[in-house]
Amino acid sequence: MNFESKLIASVFLIISISVSASPDATPTKIKFILPFDSKTEVVCTHASGVGSHSWPNAFYALDLATDYNLPASKVRAAADGKVFLFSKKSGGLCSEPTDPPSKTKTDDCGNSWGNQVKVLHADGYYSFYVHLKDFLVKEGQMVKAGDILGTEGATGMAAHRHLHWSVQKLPGKNQKEWEAHISWDGKSVPFEFEAVLNGKKQTLNTATFQCPHANIGQVPNQPRLRGLFPHP
Repeated sequence: MNFESKLIASVFLIISISVSASPDATPTKIKFILPFDSKTEVVCTHASGVGSHSWPNAFYALDLATDYNLPASKVRAAADGKVFLFSKKSGGLCSEPTDPPSKTKTDDCGNSWGNQVKVLHADGYYSFYVHLKDFLVKEGQMVKAGDILGTEGATGMAAHRHLHWSVQKLPGKNQKEWEAHISWDGKSVPFEFEAVLNGKKQTLNTATFQCPHANIGQVPNQPRLRGLFPHP
């Protein structure tokens, strides 16, 4: 093989590897709702494709934070499904940091995700709720959209109080296989969700929705969103 052929082959290999490693840009058809109630306003502090959200298991995730001077918000199921809980490998909850919510100590508890709720939906998709302070549901519980799952927190590698929220796709062809793989992170996929943005109800897509990667107040014009679920 001459030099030119080797060069072409190398370029083809690099392109092939890049394409195979790229996140899936095909959104799930499941419709989600921002996992907060209608009185709760959250700030988007991290969107897709930036920083830690550049990895395939987090590419289309959103980080959503209640203002740091307010109490932590309750996190709700964004769609109907079956609950799976993950935390310390040895059992029990990951500890919530006692630091101010704007900047918290980090650790690798829960594989760095901290306390996590996974809600398994149809076709092997699950919605992922990460860094929670606590669980307010039980393993295996069937939930409806709007049911409370837990409290926003800063466990694991959060670095500040917020909800890391995404939708992941698991391997498998049926419920039994998806549940067998539920401990896997799966692959982050784009998804649509309904929320109130700038005072108007909108359908947003995580493939195109963007916000600065910054804690609350570090940059101007950070998107502020509200959920649609009734406030208790």
